[in-house]
Amino acid sequence: MKTKNVKDVPADTVIVESKISNNISKVSKDMKIEEIIEKRPEAAELFYEIGLGCAGCAFSGFESLEQGVLGHGMTEEDVEIILKRLNS
Repeated sequence: MKTKNVKDVPADTVIVESKISNNISKVSKDMKIEEIIEKRPEAAELFYEIGLGCAGCAFSGFESLEQGVLGHGMTEEDVEIILKRLNS
């Protein structure tokens, strides 16, 4: 799956606030991807839209959000944009 420029993905593609689970207060860049998806299944949609197949990745239980994003050639700025969208 080819990654996209996070800035090019429309903000309204991201999680709708009313869908966000209250199981966790905030997503951090140090959280394991699997944990984010388990507690906020809607996050998988954002990951898919930016070209990250996190929901089906074997490393999702071991990699943090930051590691996964950077491992796909994205930047620290992309990590911050993703966090902002997940936490909005």
